[in-house]
Amino acid sequence: MSGDRRGFAYALEPVRSVTAWEIDEIAGELAVLNQAARALQQECDALAGQFAAVRADIIAQRQAQAALDIAGQRRAHDYMLQVQVQLQAKVVALRAAEEERDAMYLRLIDARKFAESLDRDKEAQAGEHDQKVAKQGYQLSDDNWLQRIHWRKTT
Repeated sequence: MSGDRRGFAYALEPVRSVTAWEIDEIAGELAVLNQAARALQQECDALAGQFAAVRADIIAQRQAQAALDIAGQRRAHDYMLQVQVQLQAKVVALRAAEEERDAMYLRLIDARKFAESLDRDKEAQAGEHDQKVAKQGYQLSDDNWLQRIHWRKTT
């Protein structure tokens, strides 16, 4: 019964508004965290590609069975080690960013659940208000009917 709801004021409306703003804020922060996680994933992929390329070059040089260039091999291994260390650091940063993103997502879910519970509560309160208004209308109709019967009997 969602008819005329004049006179209905939901006491928790300010909380609903603040919760809606909080949901928007969390969603914005989540979007930023998702973008940062994607950027870190791309950096990890690029470093993994560099590592694979250098590894493939070293393997190709060894298979060519040319005279081994120890200094070149050492530089290549040092470079591989450097790329691997960078990759590990980026993977750690990526995991941290993903954990932060997941925590923010859980906050968003909790905020949405709270907002939904407030919406359900508001609808329940509005339903109670509608019943109260209907009851008052019925009582007014009964009173009018009783007055008319009394008026007809006296006239």
